[in-house]
Formats: sequence, C-alpha cells, structure tokens
Amino acid sequence: MKIMKGFFIHTGFVLILIGLSIICVDQVSANINNYYADLEKCKQIVKSVDINYTKFKDGANKVKDAIGDVSLSFDFYLDDFESANSVIKKKIIIVEQEIENLNMTADSLINSCKYNLNDSFMDSECNSFKINYGNMISSYNEMIEQYNKVIKYYNDYALENGKQSEQLYISNLGDEVKLIIDNIK
Repeated sequence: MKIMKGFFIHTGFVLILIGLSIICVDQVSANINNYYADLEKCKQIVKSVDINYTKFKDGANKVKDAIGDVSLSFDFYLDDFESANSVIKKKIIIVEQEIENLNMTADSLINSCKYNLNDSFMDSECNSFKINYGNMISSYNEMIEQYNKVIKYYNDYALENGKQSEQLYISNLGDEVKLIIDNIK
C-alpha cells in the first residue's frame, strides 16, 4: 500500500510538472508568435510611411508649383484686373484641388506616424511630412493673403474710377484639410 501511495504521489508530481511545462512552452510560443507578428506589422507600417511619403512629396511639389504659378499671375496692370482675376481664381482652384488630392495620403501618414517604432528612417520621413505639410498650408495661406491684398488695392482703384469692387477671396479648403492641420500640430 505504501508503494502504491508513493507511486501515485510521484505520478501526480510528474503530471503536474508536465502540465506546468506545457503551459510554459505554450506561453513562450505565444510570445514568440506575438513578437514576430509585431515585427511584421512594424515593417508594414514603415513601408506604408515610405510609400505615402513619396506620394506626398510628389503632390507637395505640384502644390508648390501651382502656388508659384498663382504668385506670378499677380503681375498685371489694374486696368487688366477683370481678365487677370478670372485666370487667378482658376489657378487658385487648381491649388486647392491639389491640396485636397493629398488628403488621403496625408491622413494615412498621420495614422502611421503616430506609432513610435524607434525607426530613424520612419521618424525622419514623419517629421519631414509634418514640416512640409505645415509649410505647404502656410504657403497657401500666404498666397491667399497676397491675393486679397491685390483685391484691396484694386478695390481702392475701382472706387476712384467708378468700377465695381471685388470681394476678398475666402479659402475653399475642405474640413478634411483643416482636420489634418489640427492633427499635425
């Protein structure tokens, strides 16, 4: 009887040890799988940032060129304002469309850049995106301010010469762009 009791006790300990070993191996295996899944997700996020930042750079260059084109259009005689004004408005609409076209890319970058992955390449592109997007919107706002100064100058001229005055230009950027600007700050 004593032998049987000793056998069951030893068998019980062995089964408990085997059970604990299985639990430990399972936990280690799960942690390893989670590590590799996280590593793969990190690679996907870094790749997404790289792809979207390249798209953003191309779009930002289009915006920059379009803003430059608008700024060059401000050189005209006040007598030619009415014809020049319609051209300028069309060009401003192109700038606004180019900015709106960057919405999805900018939103994707904001979502990807919120992760701190300790990847210097990604951090560099995220910081560059934030700075360049802010500069792009700032350039757009400066362009609108400059255009409104031209309108004010023309309105003074129009008042003196019995011509119809022009209303100041109000930004037509959508709420999505304003939300992105708020998320970058």
